[in-house]
Amino acid sequence: MVSDNFNPPESWKRVTAVNRRGCKDMEIMIRNTVKSIRSELEEFNNDYEKTPEFVEKLQKKVQEDPSKSCTKLAEELGVGNTTVRVCINEDLRYHFYKRRKGQILTEKAQENQFNMALKLHEPEHLAAQLPRLQPVRLLPMGRG
Repeated sequence: MVSDNFNPPESWKRVTAVNRRGCKDMEIMIRNTVKSIRSELEEFNNDYEKTPEFVEKLQKKVQEDPSKSCTKLAEELGVGNTTVRVCINEDLRYHFYKRRKGQILTEKAQENQFNMALKLHEPEHLAAQLPRLQPVRLLPMGRG
């Protein structure tokens, strides 16, 4: 804050008091309101450096349970969500992925695809399918 004589409204004071008790955002009031109050009143630790000890802790937590979300990891380690994401990507060199839908091929479908691929490489098979053409005899054109 720029001015030192800022006097926050009473609702902000209540929210910060409840926040200091360790309650989660959703237990207090609307999440966006809580976030805006926090951003105005709290001092953020922006100079947080990713120490080797922190990176080791994070790596152990990720290896224990790879399915745990970044938000949960950040909560457990007491740092911001963005810090955890950046550390996972840059320091640990792990990459997030999404599950994607794919085609499930049954054994019969796989077999059919394999047979069709084999037929593409057999020129005899292709020659057998081409129609046989009769030779054409050219007759001299007569004057008539």
